[in-house]
Amino acid sequence: MASRTQAIVGILMIVFGGLGTLLGGLGVIAGDGAPKDAAPVWHAYATINTVFGAFGIAVNALQLVAGVFIVRKKPRARLLALAYAAVAIVSTIAWLVLVIVWLAPSLKAGLGPAMGMGIVFSVLAGILWPVVVFGVTRRIDRRTEP
Repeated sequence: MASRTQAIVGILMIVFGGLGTLLGGLGVIAGDGAPKDAAPVWHAYATINTVFGAFGIAVNALQLVAGVFIVRKKPRARLLALAYAAVAIVSTIAWLVLVIVWLAPSLKAGLGPAMGMGIVFSVLAGILWPVVVFGVTRRIDRRTEP
């Protein structure tokens, strides 16, 4: 049962890692989407998202590789999956701190409900999935690792 769950998580890691790498790359190429006449805080927000998007490409590539290793039952699968989970959680928390603590107070009208919901969804997805990966892959048999 545990092996089947690990295989499912590995396949999902491949899918999410592939999509994240592709869509993150497109987002970085698109760059700052704030209008030229927008408040400086919106340009700062777009810059933060672009920088974290570029870093996210590497994180998603790590997730992709870890998923392939899990599915193929490679020796370093556990190590790569745990590394992905840790880096993804820390990155999400860092992004949240920058946006909420540093940028949000600069907005006179507040973030607005749509932006607030986007932040909530991003944080939930950015923390819950890595926690699932951590919970499932920490049980991978350590004896298979060199």
